[in-house]
Amino acid sequence: MTAPLAQGDGWRVTAAPRTGPAGHAAAAEVARGLKLPLVRRGNQSMAALRRTHGAGGWLVVHPTHGLRAVTPQGVAWRWHPGLARTRVASAETDHLLRALDGAQRLVDANLGQGHDALVAAAGGCDVLGLEVQPVVHALTHDGLARCRDPLLAEAASRVTTRCADHAAWLRSAAPGCVDAVLFSPMYVDPRFRAEDLVQLREAAAPGWPSPETLRHALRVARVVVVKVEPGRHPPLPPVAAWFGGRRRVAWARLARGT
Repeated sequence: MTAPLAQGDGWRVTAAPRTGPAGHAAAAEVARGLKLPLVRRGNQSMAALRRTHGAGGWLVVHPTHGLRAVTPQGVAWRWHPGLARTRVASAETDHLLRALDGAQRLVDANLGQGHDALVAAAGGCDVLGLEVQPVVHALTHDGLARCRDPLLAEAASRVTTRCADHAAWLRSAAPGCVDAVLFSPMYVDPRFRAEDLVQLREAAAPGWPSPETLRHALRVARVVVVKVEPGRHPPLPPVAAWFGGRRRVAWARLARGT
């Protein structure tokens, strides 16, 4: 488990430029919610803020346009749907939907930017997305809430987000309380480096679900699906079926009763 971000993790909150008192008030609310330091923007550029306050990431708050981030490496980051739009628009049934086997209630244990959650929601799932890193959760929650894409807006409305550790959530969940649990862990050294995940890799919690966590998932849901890069993932419990590509990513549906 990766601990939630705290002040010592180097993220700060400030207002977007030229937003005045309204921007500062909106930034102050976000900083309070995330328990992160608030820095008054004034007329300073982001470069000046970084020179003054040193290394670390920034959440920049606009009172009407929402959140964007500047990662610790200085890369601008605003939530976007990535390949979710292409996957939803495709005439073919997405491999994830095939793996979920008609599930209606899904827990996405590694929400990230919510791309898989959007695909699942567009396919008919009501999704609870769990994200352990508060900055990532804040950006994704804000982005989904503001999503107006005609193809994705309805799906976004079917995704509920929660800043929570999935291992703890699964331990306390009642047997059979959802239809499916999805794991899409962040790879530390991926073979397939998707461009829409570059910024996320700087902030997301890496880590493969433990055997205990997978056992709890199999207790909680009738379907458990894990996204993997073939040949590069840790051991899995017995796999009932595989879906998707052999060269980039695949979906493993785990077998129950093991």
